[in-house]
Amino acid sequence: IKQSETTGLYDLGPLSLDLGLAAIRRLDVVELAYPQMVALREETGETTSLSVWGNFGATLVRWVPSNAPMNITVNVGSVLPLLTSSNGRAFAAHLPAEMVEPLIEKELSENAPALAVAGIRTREDVEQILQPVRETGVAAAVGLVVPAIASLSCPIFDRTDSVVAVVTVVGITGMISTELDSPVSMQLRQ
Repeated sequence: IKQSETTGLYDLGPLSLDLGLAAIRRLDVVELAYPQMVALREETGETTSLSVWGNFGATLVRWVPSNAPMNITVNVGSVLPLLTSSNGRAFAAHLPAEMVEPLIEKELSENAPALAVAGIRTREDVEQILQPVRETGVAAAVGLVVPAIASLSCPIFDRTDSVVAVVTVVGITGMISTELDSPVSMQLRQ
């Protein structure tokens, strides 16, 4: 714990946050999602992944590669961008503002050239990306993190309607349909 110098009150410290992330990794959602991820991979033929919200944002915790001869691989533990990854967008659209706003502001200020390529220059641009995610439940990213990679993500909610994880289907740009009415999108939402 740490004590505030101004109020004298106690709060959780940095080690508590690390322990919390470790506990998140052990949440049932990670285990419960795995068979669904495998089924989704079999239905779509694409790689699937699961991310949770960690200390630095959307953190990849599980990866189920496709059975295709060529696979996409991302290291478990990788933190994905909030504004240009479908995982990050799903979290940003559904988490409380106080959790995501500092990271949104940081990305806007530190990654301006890369975000401009994605058409994201202002806070209003961010809202135009996140509002459809809130409405449809699906976030898409095509060629934004890696030019050859496209993905669709859906949040997983717990019994209190809080986002506990995001499941994602990942494929090769042009080979996977990221349209909201595509079979992949519908299977992901199911």
